[in-house]
Amino acid sequence: MKVKVNFIVLIVLVAIATSLQAQDQYPQFERGVYFGGTLGDTNLADDRSSWMVRPFINHRISDKLDGEFALGVGMLNSTEYRTRVIPVDYSLNFHPFRSGDIDRSSMFRSADVFAYAGLGLLNYHHTRILRPDDPLTVDAGKTISNTEHWTLDKNWVAQAPVGIGTRISVESLTSFIVKFGYTFTNSKSLSANPLDKKEGYWSASIGLSLGRSARTSVPMEIIPVYPEPIVEVEVPEVVEEVVEVEIVEEEVVEPVVPEPEEIVEIPAPLMPSMFNFALLSAEVDDEGVAELREIATYLEYYSDRGVVLTGHTDSTGVDQLNAVLGYQRAWNMKEGLIELGIESDRVAIVSQAYRQPLGDNSTEEGRRLNRRVEFESVNLEEIAGGRPDWVSSLIAEDAIEFGAVAV
Repeated sequence: MKVKVNFIVLIVLVAIATSLQAQDQYPQFERGVYFGGTLGDTNLADDRSSWMVRPFINHRISDKLDGEFALGVGMLNSTEYRTRVIPVDYSLNFHPFRSGDIDRSSMFRSADVFAYAGLGLLNYHHTRILRPDDPLTVDAGKTISNTEHWTLDKNWVAQAPVGIGTRISVESLTSFIVKFGYTFTNSKSLSANPLDKKEGYWSASIGLSLGRSARTSVPMEIIPVYPEPIVEVEVPEVVEEVVEVEIVEEEVVEPVVPEPEEIVEIPAPLMPSMFNFALLSAEVDDEGVAELREIATYLEYYSDRGVVLTGHTDSTGVDQLNAVLGYQRAWNMKEGLIELGIESDRVAIVSQAYRQPLGDNSTEEGRRLNRRVEFESVNLEEIAGGRPDWVSSLIAEDAIEFGAVAV
């Protein structure tokens, strides 16, 4: 039962962190997840490391200062005790070497070292006590009664995490974060053995941060308007003069009627088939904006048609990240069409991740072909009702909980 509780809490926290969208009303936020290990600093033997998962939300305060809110779940573990911990804290990250925006236009372009300190609360729950030299501590978990040596409880205490870390930019939307630190607590019984020493724990973690992508904007040409100059016109005096007019009959010439010009029929616009993306990127460059204009022209010509944007990835990375990345690519292209004047309900987006490859994922060219968004013209009734083939086995199992299918 305890394993199930830990697993459910872990799934809920990861789902919350990965499904948060950096929308327009929160342009300064980014989100991600830390995965790492812990090592207790308690009154008992701390001879085993354990695990901790911490989703987080980070926001920029100034050029050298960030704020970060994190909520996690993990374990403190040894041969003598086991304690489940749930930390909640807000910390300030100081970046002494950062000035202005960091250039993340290419892979591993920059590494940003920082120090952090924070305050928060820690909920701890003792799940196991085992001391070979104490007959009261058989492996009975919560059934052990409290004594003067052992205190089995569930408490909230204050905590203060401190440490150092570095942020490594992978590309414009993704960063890896490595952190190492120590968490002070106001508790003397994290290990269920209350003594005079206040206990804490060490932690080391690696985080994945997903930043906000810039919306594709179409520049508008501004035509300057200048006032017309005022010109004074002199009115000459009117002089009446009698002029004799001689009437001459002119020869009547019949007008020449030109032959009608041949009408050239302009062909209907065509819709492009797909657009390819860079590795681990969902940015729409100038070539992608040009294709979006062609799609918008097609939809303006055929008012009874819509378009389905299907995002694909190569096989690089884990299934959940590929599902979200395919969805983000389709979503960014939908936003570009909306800015070009296309109604949102005429555009559906789907993520198929890496399950429908166009090329061989074992080759660089094949992976380049697989990183794409495909365009499909459909009737508006199909978009309103949805189609069963939009949800594959991959989407059903791994991607729906991350918001990877939408209309």
